[in-house]
Amino acid sequence: MTSYSILSDRTEAGGDETARVIADRFTWAGSVFGGFWLLWHRAWFMGVLVLIVDLAIPLVFRSGGYAVFGLALDLALALLVGLEGNAWRLEAELRKGRRIVDVVEAPDPETAFEIYAHRAAAVGRKTPPPLPGSRQQPVRYRPASAPDMIGLVPTRREI
Repeated sequence: MTSYSILSDRTEAGGDETARVIADRFTWAGSVFGGFWLLWHRAWFMGVLVLIVDLAIPLVFRSGGYAVFGLALDLALALLVGLEGNAWRLEAELRKGRRIVDVVEAPDPETAFEIYAHRAAAVGRKTPPPLPGSRQQPVRYRPASAPDMIGLVPTRREI
């Protein structure tokens, strides 16, 4: 399953229909379209930077006779955008003032948003509702006595 970050600009609890869902995975569209894909997703700085580098690589290396090296750098840039493109999108959204409200593992973005909406709706409830037909008994807590050990470390020294 893929990990999805849910971003929102709302501060109060509850579901947000305008929340953005960004996957934490490799993106083929970002790898193929590079800077244009980043501009489409409004990661302006990285989109312009990738476009400039993508245009500069063939110009610099073709004129010197290093076309194979230029092609290798171009493929490396495409791989970098494919691997880090969604992280750059996430950073762009955080710079705009949105915040990460949840991280969800789901098979697709729609399911991730549904999981987030259910979690956000349950935030308002402090305790689950009682089961029908069951009698709730108060819980009695016993004070803990001072233990002689904290984990595996003794608290008293024995001589």
